[in-house]
Amino acid sequence: MRVFRLAAAHGLRLDFHVDEGLRPEANAFDDIVRMTAEYGMAGRVLCGHACALSIRPDADVARVMDAAGRAGVALTVMPTTNLHLQDMVPGRTPRLRGLAPMQELRAAGDWLDAITTAPARAMGLASPEIAVGAPADFITIAGADWAEALASSRAIRQLYGGGVEISQKAGE
Repeated sequence: MRVFRLAAAHGLRLDFHVDEGLRPEANAFDDIVRMTAEYGMAGRVLCGHACALSIRPDADVARVMDAAGRAGVALTVMPTTNLHLQDMVPGRTPRLRGLAPMQELRAAGDWLDAITTAPARAMGLASPEIAVGAPADFITIAGADWAEALASSRAIRQLYGGGVEISQKAGE
């Protein structure tokens, strides 16, 4: 609670790496959501990972996602990172893959906002305007659909600045 009290008092933003493991009892994300609401810090709190949500009951996940939306907590989902990190045991192929519920999060709100203006707001940056004539700085990732583009770390990526292609390369 002290970090929330200090951040609220000094107008700071908070960024947490939370519930990265696969323990069903992990619920630090819930606590962060509750304290964000309690301290009135909507739009100033970002959480990454939240892998434990992948193994919690659906009703529990729906409840915490609804509360996070009302509290104004942003969640960064890192599928490639978490696919690599989860269930890593020497000498054994990883079996469990804890991913935060991306599709459910998408269903809960505007997906374009989740990859454009929402992250900018979470980082305290001006929200980019998506309109004809607005600055066009973005990255495209090749894929037949969202799932394919996000799943492939080797997908071709094109970087644009001011609407002009700056570089193109395969992912790493």
